[in-house]
Amino acid sequence: MSDYRESPPITCPHDTAHTIDPSQTIIYRTIGTNQTVVVDPFDGWYQSTSDTINIAAGNAGDVTNYDIWWPSNIVLWSLMLYFDPNAAGDSFSIIASPNTTIGLTLSDLDIGATTAVVSPTVFTHAIQGLDIAVSNNQNQNQNPAYQELGRITALNPATNTISFEYALTQPFPANCLIMLNHHNVRQFKIDNNLINTNGITFGNRLLIGKTIPSGTIIRIKYTNQSTTAKTLTYKIEYSIVP
Repeated sequence: MSDYRESPPITCPHDTAHTIDPSQTIIYRTIGTNQTVVVDPFDGWYQSTSDTINIAAGNAGDVTNYDIWWPSNIVLWSLMLYFDPNAAGDSFSIIASPNTTIGLTLSDLDIGATTAVVSPTVFTHAIQGLDIAVSNNQNQNQNPAYQELGRITALNPATNTISFEYALTQPFPANCLIMLNHHNVRQFKIDNNLINTNGITFGNRLLIGKTIPSGTIIRIKYTNQSTTAKTLTYKIEYSIVP
């Protein structure tokens, strides 16, 4: 039999009445506690890259969007973020394929509304809990308008109705775009612990191990809660795959 242990066994694990002579035990592989072995199950080419995002000075609450994409399919392994010393109180989100159009509004939307009648295609792509937005950009006779509606709180395909988190602050006519925003990281607040511990690494659950098609945008959305300029540095590990 074979097993991994900190020391050779002296009794049989299946029957403790049977003893084992340690001198007859052969150590055929050793794993150190300070050793990490990476096994890549994908056919592909490993790469790593980094960059620094400049967060401009402005008004408190200003948002900086930074888009990352690849001209090939990739498998994402890890994303590391390193924060400015003055970043405490700011927040960020990471969004895959931001503002993907999934349907249209079928009636006018008034200020204060938290429900909308939408086209059936919305229910093909949306599930409760995902973030959506509305935009009238396709309506040439309207001034461009856009509003994030937060998370979907209810869906009723029988009536083509969806409910959402944030009430409308402006009206929208019928035939406006309903857009999906898949947040892998949602409004993550930066505190001094993150700054002092040299940033944060996202892995395992952040798209990790999934193939991301070429051209897919990964957006880092940074909200600056002060009026001073800052920087945000990222490092990404991934494999290019067919």
